[in-house]
Amino acid sequence: MSNLLNQRFGSILVLETAKVPEKTGIYYKCMCDCGNISYVRKDSLIRGRTKSCGCKTNKSKIIKFKKENPSATEQEIMKERIKAHTKWNGECLEWTATSSNGYGIFLLNKRLINASRAAWIAEYGPVHKGKLVLHHCDNRKCCRVEHLFLGTHKDNTADMILKKRDNWETCRKFPIGTREKVGELRESGKMYREIMVELNLTMDQVKSLLQNFKRQKKRRNICD
Repeated sequence: MSNLLNQRFGSILVLETAKVPEKTGIYYKCMCDCGNISYVRKDSLIRGRTKSCGCKTNKSKIIKFKKENPSATEQEIMKERIKAHTKWNGECLEWTATSSNGYGIFLLNKRLINASRAAWIAEYGPVHKGKLVLHHCDNRKCCRVEHLFLGTHKDNTADMILKKRDNWETCRKFPIGTREKVGELRESGKMYREIMVELNLTMDQVKSLLQNFKRQKKRRNICD
């Protein structure tokens, strides 16, 4: 196989060729069915060594942990799950699985919670009602418990002002024009996943921006 573009290998879809610093060989930028982007060597794809971004391997590790530790507590299992879906980036331990608005998403007792909150529960136990799990490092993906602390909504606002994150420009989630760009790409026939890759957004972000674009467009039509 000379060209692997747009081909599937297990759960991976090959998007484009890519240059990976300090790596030899031919690499491709790929998207896993879970939504994660990864960079994979050509020979790893052809020989079947890589069939996912690692999400399936992580799931197998957790299943194996449960079998080897039948008496493991829920907190111990949570720690193992968090360990399987995080990686170090500088001093932060970042969540690598599903995320929304920059925050990691963790499924706990059929409820979706922030991964950072899950990390706190796994280490210290339940979070009392009215309390939030906040970040010293201001990295939404970070699950390192040393970077987390408990606080109220009032504490969160005070922390935001103290760190000068209350300015509209610095709090902006997306560059100016991103919403219009998403709308234009969708109207041109682009698929959601294609827009995700082109603008480096998550599926939730694409859907949210597109809904906002449609509302704004409808308002303009009414005004006209």
